[in-house]
Amino acid sequence: MQQGKQAAATSTQADILSRMATVYKAQSLETEARDHFGQAADIYSNAVDQAAKLPDSQAALMGLLNQLQIVQQQAGTIKTLSSRAAA
Repeated sequence: MQQGKQAAATSTQADILSRMATVYKAQSLETEARDHFGQAADIYSNAVDQAAKLPDSQAALMGLLNQLQIVQQQAGTIKTLSSRAAA
């Protein structure tokens, strides 16, 4: 049960980091946004690895994979915008 609480805490932390990154992105603070998206992606990736090891974790695993994909897409948007600005 403790492991489930730890996974929930890390997922909550990743959610907060992702939302903070979205705010930074809206404020055109790309470096901060990229850092926060990266931290969130790392947390989700670790949570996916942990969930994959647990029996009957398909629903949780799918949710984590979805969140990881969203964060990676958002982070990719910043990279694309940064590349355009540099050009």
